[in-house]
Amino acid sequence: MDIPTAEAIIPVAIHEQDDYLCDVKQVVLHDVMKAARNAYNDAIRAHCRHCYKPFTPTVLRDLTTHEERCHAWAWHLVSGVDSPLPESLLTLIAKRFAAALAASPPIPSTGFPRPPRFDFLRFFPFPQGHIEIRKLPGPPRRYILTSPILRSSWCTLDMASTAVGDRAFSLPPEDLPLTLALGWNAPPDAPHCRILAELAEDRRLIHSAQMEAQADGLRLRLRYRRALHVTGAEAPV
Repeated sequence: MDIPTAEAIIPVAIHEQDDYLCDVKQVVLHDVMKAARNAYNDAIRAHCRHCYKPFTPTVLRDLTTHEERCHAWAWHLVSGVDSPLPESLLTLIAKRFAAALAASPPIPSTGFPRPPRFDFLRFFPFPQGHIEIRKLPGPPRRYILTSPILRSSWCTLDMASTAVGDRAFSLPPEDLPLTLALGWNAPPDAPHCRILAELAEDRRLIHSAQMEAQADGLRLRLRYRRALHVTGAEAPV
């Protein structure tokens, strides 16, 4: 039996001891999230130009299942947009776009999925298998989020240079490792801590997540598998 999913929305911040380096990373991260939003919406625009035409694109002609077609079409469109993002992050955006296509009803005249809604939030996607939550040592209930994509290839040095100029050279030369602290200036509240403790214990319960930028900071929209009752900290999906 499938375990139902629930969603928790938790404030997050960059986990970095060096205030100057934290500021640099935050500027770069917001530019990356803006580029992710633009790439996603540009792929939707490209889909709109094709989905009402009564012919099958070459990239889809040898594919039979709906899921295969959505994934192939999503990558075809996302990889074709003009974006400064590295391929590793474009791949994650394509997975998110493919899921949106798969959930859209077909257009009767062509069979193509209807265009998904545009996303006007700056975002950073974390598909299944790309998230790890760990508890920091010490009595305060503090948790951090790490991800393979944040440890190496979430940004390029060219993007960092465009965002912060010469300050980009204060970043590590090999990569731009990034860790997120769950909670802004204080630990998460008790209901969220209970959820995070379970997810830190068993990462298989983590379904997916999306980091979003707001005027007052960053938030994590965390979806996870949960068979227990729903509390005020979580919403059924």
